[in-house]
Amino acid sequence: MSDATEWVAVAIILRPHALGGALVLKPLTRTPEEFVEAPLETVYPRLRGRVGGPLTIERLSIHKGLPLVWFSELEDRTAAEALVGQELVIPEDELWDLEEGQFYHDELAGLTVVDAVSGREYGPVLSIADGTAHDFIVIAHPDKPGAKLMIPFVQGVIVMSIDLDARRISVTLPDGLLDL
Repeated sequence: MSDATEWVAVAIILRPHALGGALVLKPLTRTPEEFVEAPLETVYPRLRGRVGGPLTIERLSIHKGLPLVWFSELEDRTAAEALVGQELVIPEDELWDLEEGQFYHDELAGLTVVDAVSGREYGPVLSIADGTAHDFIVIAHPDKPGAKLMIPFVQGVIVMSIDLDARRISVTLPDGLLDL
């Protein structure tokens, strides 16, 4: 891959599974079942912006509701443990179509977060952070310089709409969130 390749995150490596090098994933764009059916053959690990060498998908399945992946390059649990916490990315030109209302996390970076009622602009999305119950939209705190605000990514409750064309995410913030 060239240095000019644009990368898009499709999953996060949560933990190793068993002794044979399998990994449990959190898909970032689709349900676990849809992720397992996605046209993926090769992915790349990314940590702190650095993309590693290719990982060839040997097998994908579902285990306890999450995707489980085996890579040809990983022979044991020790090798798998070294990848925990990393994103799995693919080149932008290999993206597959998503259903209506689904988004690649990387597509949301830079979109302006606005209050759905008042229209107040809170600022651009810096990143999407992984969470246990749900993910978070991370922005610079609009009232506290140097601080970050993590907005729960709960569609239909807090995140009211996402408009990629207008580059806006409309939100209804819970009371007190700006005070944090």
